[in-house]
Amino acid sequence: MKKKKLLLLNLNLSSILNGVYRMIRPIVKKPGSDETRHGRGFSLGELNAANISVHQAKMLHIPIDRRRRSVHEENVNILKEYIKSPEEYLKRMSEKVKPTLKEEKVSIQETIAVEEEKVEEEAKRISVTELKGLSKRTIEKLTSAGIEYVDELMDLDPKVLAETTGISETTAKKVIKLAKEVVEQS
Repeated sequence: MKKKKLLLLNLNLSSILNGVYRMIRPIVKKPGSDETRHGRGFSLGELNAANISVHQAKMLHIPIDRRRRSVHEENVNILKEYIKSPEEYLKRMSEKVKPTLKEEKVSIQETIAVEEEKVEEEAKRISVTELKGLSKRTIEKLTSAGIEYVDELMDLDPKVLAETTGISETTAKKVIKLAKEVVEQS
């Protein structure tokens, strides 16, 4: 995990501030046709296939779409290529799209605003360690899978949660139920 953190630190700060990290996007098929488009984020299955935890994906600013269930091999390859050398991947992608100076300035302002919102939101978020009725082992499995906050559990399918964390499907259902109760109370 330290290696992944170092990869993030090695990323060129200006490329992150310019929003270049947004260029790692999955390719998805439009429903009912073979046309492709850029998706909102990578599915949990694609992250698993590329041996990337949810926590690592967040650290590397890889977008995640928890609603998607499909696993496209091309997206797994994109993730593997990105993990090998993030700087090289981002350079290659940024050469394809050279923003103008005005676009860069707007992008930096948007990125800073988004980062400030994330900090404010994280301060309000409830940690999974605060869920009552779960064993320490279950909480450890959740956090080691990169699930740190209760709101991350809300839309997960119990089967996906069980596969991702290594807990039973019954426990996964219990965890999701507790998470929903906690969010409703707050």
